[in-house]
Amino acid sequence: MNKQLELLVNLQGIDREIKRLEDSLKNIPLEIEQLSIPYKQLTEEIEGIKKGIELDNKERREKERGVEIENDRLSKLKEKLSLVKTNEEYSAVIKEMDSVKEKIRGLEDEDLTFMELVEEKQKKLKENEKILGEEKKRVQAAQGEGEVKMEGLKNSLQDKLMQRKSVSELIDKRIFQDYVKVAKNRGGIAVVRFAEGICQGCFLGLSPQLSSEIRKNEELIKCPHCQRMLYWMG
Repeated sequence: MNKQLELLVNLQGIDREIKRLEDSLKNIPLEIEQLSIPYKQLTEEIEGIKKGIELDNKERREKERGVEIENDRLSKLKEKLSLVKTNEEYSAVIKEMDSVKEKIRGLEDEDLTFMELVEEKQKKLKENEKILGEEKKRVQAAQGEGEVKMEGLKNSLQDKLMQRKSVSELIDKRIFQDYVKVAKNRGGIAVVRFAEGICQGCFLGLSPQLSSEIRKNEELIKCPHCQRMLYWMG
């Protein structure tokens, strides 16, 4: 095989591996971020439950304060009842007292409803916090594994970049520049196999005469369709 062609095939293999390593380095943080979604959603849900509990407790305090106010009002009506002198006044005070008692019962029922809501939310909160702890461990484990993988990938990438530098320095400058140009225009792939009369880059057929020349591997021959450099594996 032509020495320059052999170097280009080697370089293309290195560049493919560099691309794979770079993609893996980009994907690991994205994968960890994806794994973190349930944890973040659960954290938001827990915050929502806590705020709900806080609001419900605030409502309870207001109801309890209302009961205190109405009880105080009821006590004053009882005092007033002992001072009335006519049946009409007595009936009016009794009616007002009944109204106050009814209001107290309503406030106490509402307080009880909020108390039950708080208990339900506290139970849900406890369950979610337990799950959150498990999710946190899972995310931390994934982050730890991701960091180890990334460190290994970075080392491998550094090795490949050094290999690339060594190989590219052996390639004719003009040929290397052409390789870079084609790779840029063709998704990073500038050198491909030729097999069964077809360019394995664009998958278009080539003429018998050109096919014969490519099989010799003696010259740098480009696909007339996609301009990628071709080599024959035999």
